[in-house]
Amino acid sequence: MKKAPQLVVFDMAGTSIQEHNLVYKTILKSFLYHNISISIDKVLEIAAGKEKLTAIMDILTFKGYELDSHLIDSIYLYFKEQLASSYKTELIEPMHHIVEVFDYLRNLDIFIALNTGYDSATAHQILDRIHWKQGEDYDLLITASDVQKARPYPDMILAAMRHFKINDPSYVVKVGDSIIDIEEGKNAQCGFVIGMTTGAHTYNQLLQAQPDIILKNPIDLLLHI
Repeated sequence: MKKAPQLVVFDMAGTSIQEHNLVYKTILKSFLYHNISISIDKVLEIAAGKEKLTAIMDILTFKGYELDSHLIDSIYLYFKEQLASSYKTELIEPMHHIVEVFDYLRNLDIFIALNTGYDSATAHQILDRIHWKQGEDYDLLITASDVQKARPYPDMILAAMRHFKINDPSYVVKVGDSIIDIEEGKNAQCGFVIGMTTGAHTYNQLLQAQPDIILKNPIDLLLHI
């Protein structure tokens, strides 16, 4: 990156937090429960990084279903119930080396914002599980339910910039494991957009979105920021 960053915006699940694609497995389970067949690979392709209600509607459209509000609400409610239950019991942990990365950046007075396609309640449930606290482990959380438009729109990043009084997006780095993370960073005109192969999308899938760089391990961020 040419300029020293003032803010790094990290996606949560699959980038900062390892939850082994639990959310997408739960989306799959929700569709199968409603007798709609789809593969986990297709769920990852369509839903990765998106606000989850939007992801469900996009999958229904892909499957050729009318966007019936009763069906959408039924799938989404089942998904939220199952996910809340799973997050109480399944293994969730910080991504390998991410704590060291956060400590390094915060020691340089670089702000760390977490953003996510989850709603605020789900995001806080995840953070509680791994005992991360705002002001200690990260500086700000922005969720899809906090803004008018979720990814790929830049609203979450722009909200973080306003919070930290950063006017120039070229001083902002966006890091994420999905195509829509990269699109979000580009739409916000971030100075550096990084794809991570630690979550939903593969190297070749991320490459389609043309990030500035694709990394395999969070610790490699320190070589480029």
